[in-house]
Formats: sequence, C-alpha cells, structure tokens
Amino acid sequence: MTDVSPPERQLSRRAFVRVGAAFTTLAAIGQATVGQATTAFAAESASGPSARTLPLNGDWLFGVVFVDGAEQPAFDDAAFSRVTLPHTVTNLSWQQWDPTSWEKVWIYRRHFDVSDELTGMRLFLDFDGALTGAKSTLNGRTLGDHLGGYLPFSYEITDQVKATGNVLAVAVDSRFNLDVPPNRPAPSGTTSVDFWQPGGIYRQARLRAVPQIFLADVFAKPTAVLDAAKRQVEVQCTVDAAQARPSGLRIVVDLRDGARKIASTSVPVKVGEPGQTTVTATLTGLRDVALWDVDAPKLYNVVATLMVDDTAVHDYQARIGFREATFTKEGFFLNGRRVKLFGVNRHQFFPFAGGAMPDRVQRKDAEILRSDLNCNMVRCSHYPQATAFLDACDELGLMVWEEAAGWGYLGDDAWKELAVRDVGEMVRRGRNHPSVITWGARLNETPDNVALYTRTRDLAHSLDDSRPTVGAMAGRHNTTNYVQDVFSQNDYSRSTGPDGLQQPELMSPRTDRPYMVSEAVGTLSGPAKFYRRTETQQLQQGQATAHGRVHNIVAADDRHCGLLAWSGYDYPSGSGNQFHGVKYTGVVDLFRIPKPGAAIYQSQVDPKTRAVIQPAFYWDFGPTSPVTSLASAMICANVDRLEVYVGGAHFATAMPDTANYGHLRYPPSFVDFSGVDGASHPELRIDGYLGDTKVASRSFSADPATDVLSLRVDDNELVGDGADATRVELRAVDKYGAPRPYVDGQVALSVAGPAMLVGDNPFPLADTGGVGAIWLRSLPNSPGTVTIRASHATLGSAEASIRVQQATPGGAPAPYGMLAATASPAFVLAGGKTTVTSEFVNNGNPLLRKLSLDLQAPGGWTVAATTPTSFGAVTSGKSVKTGWQVDLAADAPPGVHALTVRAAYDANNQYGVSYSNVDVHVPYASLAKAYDNAGISSNADVDAANFDGVGNSYSLEALAAAGITPGGTVQHDGLTFTWPDTTPGQPDNVVPSGQLIVVSGTGAKLGFLGAASSRTISGSGTVHYADGSTSGFTLTFGDFWSGPAEGNDLIATLPYVNSQGLEGRPRGQRDHAISLYYAAVPIDPGKQVVDVTLPSGGVNGPRRITALHVFALAIG
Repeated sequence: MTDVSPPERQLSRRAFVRVGAAFTTLAAIGQATVGQATTAFAAESASGPSARTLPLNGDWLFGVVFVDGAEQPAFDDAAFSRVTLPHTVTNLSWQQWDPTSWEKVWIYRRHFDVSDELTGMRLFLDFDGALTGAKSTLNGRTLGDHLGGYLPFSYEITDQVKATGNVLAVAVDSRFNLDVPPNRPAPSGTTSVDFWQPGGIYRQARLRAVPQIFLADVFAKPTAVLDAAKRQVEVQCTVDAAQARPSGLRIVVDLRDGARKIASTSVPVKVGEPGQTTVTATLTGLRDVALWDVDAPKLYNVVATLMVDDTAVHDYQARIGFREATFTKEGFFLNGRRVKLFGVNRHQFFPFAGGAMPDRVQRKDAEILRSDLNCNMVRCSHYPQATAFLDACDELGLMVWEEAAGWGYLGDDAWKELAVRDVGEMVRRGRNHPSVITWGARLNETPDNVALYTRTRDLAHSLDDSRPTVGAMAGRHNTTNYVQDVFSQNDYSRSTGPDGLQQPELMSPRTDRPYMVSEAVGTLSGPAKFYRRTETQQLQQGQATAHGRVHNIVAADDRHCGLLAWSGYDYPSGSGNQFHGVKYTGVVDLFRIPKPGAAIYQSQVDPKTRAVIQPAFYWDFGPTSPVTSLASAMICANVDRLEVYVGGAHFATAMPDTANYGHLRYPPSFVDFSGVDGASHPELRIDGYLGDTKVASRSFSADPATDVLSLRVDDNELVGDGADATRVELRAVDKYGAPRPYVDGQVALSVAGPAMLVGDNPFPLADTGGVGAIWLRSLPNSPGTVTIRASHATLGSAEASIRVQQATPGGAPAPYGMLAATASPAFVLAGGKTTVTSEFVNNGNPLLRKLSLDLQAPGGWTVAATTPTSFGAVTSGKSVKTGWQVDLAADAPPGVHALTVRAAYDANNQYGVSYSNVDVHVPYASLAKAYDNAGISSNADVDAANFDGVGNSYSLEALAAAGITPGGTVQHDGLTFTWPDTTPGQPDNVVPSGQLIVVSGTGAKLGFLGAASSRTISGSGTVHYADGSTSGFTLTFGDFWSGPAEGNDLIATLPYVNSQGLEGRPRGQRDHAISLYYAAVPIDPGKQVVDVTLPSGGVNGPRRITALHVFALAIG
C-alpha cells in the first residue's frame, strides 16, 4: 500500500473499497463497550519495507458533553457509546435542526496498543476534519489545539505513544463563537452564517507509521501540456527527516499508467539537518500521454520512492492529469478548446448525518452532478470539501472551484491569520487534483481588503502557480479593490417576467479580467423563495426556466467564462429564506433526488450518449396544482422535435424554443395543456425524434389509482466494517415510474439483516411532496444479506436486498437495534395529550441483553410509560413494543416539537444505543392566534399598520363603508366569515409561512378572505382530517394593489389606501383603489377537518412584503 501523507491526500479509492469509510450520525448507530475498547495496531500493508497507514475510524468511545478530567487516561469511560468515524455529535432529522443540540464541547476517547512491528517507526495521528475546534490529548499529554473544521490536521506521537494502554482523547468544540472562519464572535449567532455546521469528528482518522526519513509531500505539476515535445512533469518532493543524512539518499520518480511505467527519473537528496528538505525532479519524454478532459478524464500516477543506500524505504503516490485550464477575458479554454463552464454550487451536508457521510456517499454527489445533471464544473461552497468528493471529480471529469472557509465576514487579526493559513493548507491538500482549476482565495461575499487578499493570492501562487485565484463577490461589481486573477459575481439581478413573476437577469461582464458568475437564481432572483415539491407546478417549473434563462444568457456571450448556479442541492440552514431549517435552493433535494428544476440540466447531454425527455412538470390533474394550471408546460429534451400524445391521440408537435433559449446546447420545448380535460385521467406520451428516427419515448399516467411506491438502493454491496453506507431512495410514482406529486401519508420501514437504518422511520411524505430517502449502514463484523422493506397505506409496498461483505480483520459482531416511533394524535393543542408508541427490532446478529427504552420530551412536558420499558433479552430478528402517554405543557408554543425514543442495550461486552425521532405538531388554536401582520389602520393614524412593508394599509373607515367591520360577519359563496375583531394597528392577518391552524368542520370547500402584496402570489397548503389523512390545496390571491387573480372573487374595492408616505409616496389617504378577495379550495366533504397548514413562502417584513395575507377562513 502506498503511504499518503496528510494533509495532502486521503486514502485512494482502492483503499476505500477495501477499508470502507465510516460515519455515525446518531449515538444510536454506534456501539459502546462496558469498560475499555482496545485496538491493537499491527501492520496492515506496506509501501516499501516500512510504511503503514492504519484506519483509525472504529472503536471510538463517545462521552457526549466534555467534563473536567475526561481527557485523562484514568477517566471512567465505561458508559461511553462506541461510535465509528465519521461521526456527528447529535441526533438529527432531515429538517428542524436545533443548533443548541451541538453547540457544546464534546469528548471522544480511543484506547489502542501498538504492535512490535511498528517499533522504531515515526507515528502520526491524522484527522481529516472536526467541527470546529479540537484539542487532542494522548496519555494525558496535550498534542495540540486545532481551530477550523474543513481541513486536515496531524500530530506526531512518536515520543508519546506506548506499546500498550494508550488513551487518545479528543475534545471537540462545536460552539459557534470560535474565532475562526467561517464563524463569528458573540453576539453573532449561528444563523449569521448561511449553513448549519453540526459538530463532531465528521471525517476519517488514521494512524500513520513511517520510517525515520520519509516523503511528507509530493506535488506533481504538468507543464507545457499542449506541446507534446516539451511536455513534462515537475515533481516537487518534500523529505521529512528525524536526523541528518548528508549522503546515500535519492528519490526515484516514475510516471505510471496502471502497471505500465511511462517515464522515470531520480534526484539525489542531501539532508543536512533534521526537518524538511525539498527537491525537484523532472519527468520528460511524455509525447504520448493522453490529456485529462471533461469527456475523457485520463489519470496517471506519479510514484516517488525514497531510496536509502539503494534500498526503498518509503514511497508516495500522487494521481494527476495532464490538462491546461485557462481563464481569459474572451472566455474559458480547456486544452486550447473553448468550454463554457456549466454547473452549480454544492454544500456537503446531508439529512440525518450533517457532514458525517462516508466516502461512498460523498462520491455519489459528484456522480449526480456530472452524470445526471451534466455539469462540467462545481463550486465547493463555502469551504474545502471531502477529498473523496475531489477524487470522484478527478475520475468523472468534473472541474472544481475549491474555496477556503468563509461567508460574508472578516474578523480580527487572529481570524484573518487563520484564513490565510486555510488558503495555504487548502492549496497543499488539493494541488495534485486535475479537476481543481481555480482556488477560492477570497472568502465568499466578504468586504474588500486589499492587504489580506493580496496575501492569500500570493500564497496560493507561491504554492501552485498553475492555477488562478478567484473570489465570489456580492455586489461591488465595479470595485477597484479586487486583486484575484478571475472576477466572479454572485449575481441575483432580476426583473418582472411576462407572467408577473420574478425572473433572473445578469449584469454585463467586467472587461478588465476573466469573468464568471459564481451564483445565480437561488432564493433571490427566481420566481420563488422555496422550490419545494409541495409548491405549485408554476413555481417548481419556474426553477427550471430560471436556471435555463441564466445559462442561456451566459452561453450567448463569449466574455463569460461560465456560470455556477445556486444551487445543486438543498441544504440545512437557519439563515434567510429557509423553511423549517432547510434552504430549498437546489435543483436536487436534500435526499439527492432531482426536482423538476433539474430538467434543464438533465437534458444538456449529447443524444449519442443518451436521449433525454424530461418534463419540468408533473402529469397530474389533482386539486393541489394540476398541470392545466400551467400556461405553458416545459419539456426539456435533447432531440430535434417532440410528438406529444394525450389520451392516445396526437396533441402537439413541440420544437425547441430557440427564441428564448437558443444559446443552450439543447433548448427546451413548451406545450399548452391548459385545455386538457383531466376528468378521465388521460395518459401522456412524448416521443423524441432525431431527424425522422424516434430515439426516445416516455409515458405518464394521470390516474393515481395505479400509483405505487418505488424503492431503489444506490449500491448492491457494502463492506461490513460498521462504516460503509448507501442511500435508499423512496418515491411515489405512476405505473410508468414517473413521479407523482403532492402525496401524503407515511412510509413504514423495516430492515432485516445486519445493517443500521439512518433516517426517520416512519418517513413522512407529505412534507417532501412524495419523495424521500434514508441510508443503510453496515454493522461492524456482521456480514450477511440485508433486506429493506417499505410500505405505504395507499401506494403498497416495495423491498430491496443488498449484501454486506465481511471486513478484515474481523472480530465480534456488534449489537444494533432499529427503532421506529409514532405519535397519535400527531397534532395536539398546547396542554393536550398524545400517545407515543415505539417498536424496537434487533437487527444485529448477537442476542441483546438488558434492553431499556425511554422517551425524551421538551421541557415542561410530562411522560408516563404505559407498557414495560425494560426487557431481559431480545434475540436477533425479534421485536418489542413500548408506549408512553405524553402531556404537553400548557404553554407549548405552536410549531413542530421533536421527541426522541432512546433504546440502550448490550451484547458481547458492547454497549449500544439507538434513537428514533417523532414529531408532535402544536397548532395555533385559531387563525387569530397566528396573526402576525397589521394591515388595517384608521384614517387618523396611517402609521399604525403596514400591510405590504412599504407603508400601505387598508382603511378601517373605508372597510366599514363597504360593510366590513371588526368582529362582524362576511357572507360569500355560502360561507360565513368572521372579520378580525381587532383595533387598528394590531395584528389582524396572517402572512402564511406554513403555520398550522386549528380549523374544525365539514364541507366541500375551504374559503379564505385576503389578498397578496407586491404581486399575485400562490402557495400550497394542507388540510388535515380527523382520520389522519390529508389533502393538498393551492391558494392564490391577486395583489391588493392591482386586481384579482384568476379564481378570486372580489369582496370589496376601497377607493383609497392609507399610506405612510414612505420613499416619496403621497401620505394619508392616497387616491389609489385597493381590493380584498375571496378564494376557495375543495376539500373532502365526507371527512372532518381538524387542522389546516397554511401555504409556505411568505416573508413578513421589515422591508417590502411579497406574500399572501389571510384575514379569515371558513368551511362549508
């Protein structure tokens, strides 16, 4: 095995396949010993006669919150949970993350012995990343403190380690106010940065044993790549010596293509004193090497071998590619060929696990971007990401912008020094990756600072002069204080489109240096703030049209090097336009499932590779948002024409829209389905033609009665090391496999065989619009077949099986039990009661003993068990059920409250813990309890209310003149509404943002009184029935200023508006008519309504409010 010396490089993919990668998202999916867990490190494999790299991922003891003395060898860790790295310190769901659950100091401990085979070698502990600070102690002696969560750190332990009984302790500081990028000091909170950062040792660790003199780093830089006669590789080798060695040393450097040696050279090394010495060797005669390109990413290995008296003692492998990536003012060129950079931004965080996902899962993200979305570039925003991700980018031909950690803030001098350090370490770690084509040496959206950014630019150049530097700018498009090589703009320019919705625009490129766009669309310049599958078809399709629009603008102008849209994946965040702790900016969701917005990317591929027909809509006629609500339905394809059939009859011929998207490689087509009668559930068929040849065909069913549950596993096999994992995708699909939107209900999951379920069980489809995913993770030393089964009340069931292979060297099988918990009822008023029921299944191979379960509830809630909670033994494959009555606190605030069932057990002298999350929803007792906007003022005090955020409001007197008075009734369409009984200036309406409201009654429709502000607004909500079922709806209101939307009835038109006179507007009773509207949505007449979830997407001030407003609602 080749030794790879951090921080420059992680395990190779071959090592990953053999060793696996590990993560633990919950203590539930780790195990703990009773007493110490000791690992004896012996030789696993060698590079030369003496190098060893040994995984240090397993057998960690996690003690939760740090206490004084926990780093000392004698500290009692018998009750600690045994976990496997990578690991996250807290129990996470896929939404509603609570940063207070991880913003603490935590303790990890590791017991190990060292084999006699390693005697005389230098030993290093290498960590790939820990969020956010880490203080490491070995045998009671501090090794060091490391600040920063996104780059490796390493300690030499040669003089501290013992043959037996070593105790390594790592105190991980996950508090936000550490003085290190991207964090900020108090009083700033964690929401001041636009992504959550759950703590833990969330990447891999290893023990590295090397000779007394070894190769610490190799940087292999191809030069003159496009000139075959002059092409060469400059190989910079750094030797680290514990003692002087003035003679007898040389380094042999080979370029290899697999086992074939292409070129070789050697260079002498003189080590005059202990420390590091750098020499450079040059490989020539490379006329016949193949270039690395996005479509043919050819890779080679540079192997440097350290020879001592002609004996090989250590070697170091660097994987490289030959390519020339050039940014110019006339565009970007790869290997002399103009290439438009086409891609997205990527955050590394996942549901249930935070950043703690293994190499296999990290690599999958790159595969989705390159192979499914056809991106040729990705920006690693806003921090250096896992090396496994970069490895995959090298292999797939996905170019990379690698970026130092930062987000919109520059700290004090100590903070800035760490930023400079990060740029240097980022470059050293990643400079052998051919996929990396630029260094983000200016931190994202930070203020100008010529002195700082000249330092970071020059440092990057000094370490790697083959790549330019870049920085993402927010505003300041024309600043003269920009010192990086390539200028990049986060461009959220926008205008109003012909449909009245917001559409993105782009500024003209700067002409003084190469120019690209590093962000666009997101939540700021497209038609919506949230691109959730629960939103209307218009908004979901609008994400595709927005992304297509900005890429088309860039493709039309050769001055643009390219565009990386915001964003590839949804991501967890508490900042800005987030909903329940998730930013819905991705064209792919948190679960790595493409949305309709991804269609424009999926179609941008040569049809010789694969023909694509991908609608950016759903063929659905349900009440929530039927396809007929689209004035024009977008079909993304890479063919010459589309023949469209509805109900078996030819409906339309669709040609690419070259007028609006003509600069895209494959423009989308549009078809008007608004006149289709969906009552008979007609099928849709789309045939794609290249010339006269049909090359693709897709069919779609409108009949939900034939829908099924789809379950798909990414991988067929895992390594049984307790670390390896794979995704299990869940979808509601029609009989042809196309997605069905707006599906509710829960998917119950069960796992038979040795694997852990990482995710929520049961999985709720209503919040995700009919899709989801969980991950399966192997159990340590537990090979076998794993079968996962999923079932849904109306979609039926599905299952899949995978194999878990025995890992070496093996050992006792680990205990594990899977938990699933539910609450009934799940919607409970403050002060009410609910029952939580859990089922625990022994998924591991060994017999579990001393099983105990408990329920953790929010403060002020009371919990009482209604069944036994302790069990003497549970055999493999058997289950037990437990129940609790929960009394909610009388002052429980409205919202979603997370409860956690915890199971503890032991087997084979190992202690295990499992968790299951269950949500209890506390609604507002009435619409009036949820009022959060004051929209009505008296004529005498126009400053008392601000309906639209820019100083306008309804007049109390004008409403009264129209017959609408406080506490009075409004009759319309057979419904009786009660108008808000409030005084002017008090909150009198709700800006819908997903609030849950108690609404009781039966009828055929749910009516609303209200209006939108700023423009016509639509949003999707949910009706909850007493039997536990739900139905979706779409509420649309026209702008109170401009007129009703289609489907609105006019309740009142007021002759004037009360105006505060802001921004130069007339003050007082302004002569402009405004309106109030009625809208109704259908509900199931045979069911009792109990609650209504209002649509999401509203933003209530302090500036212009672009949102729905609801004054009253009624059922009838």
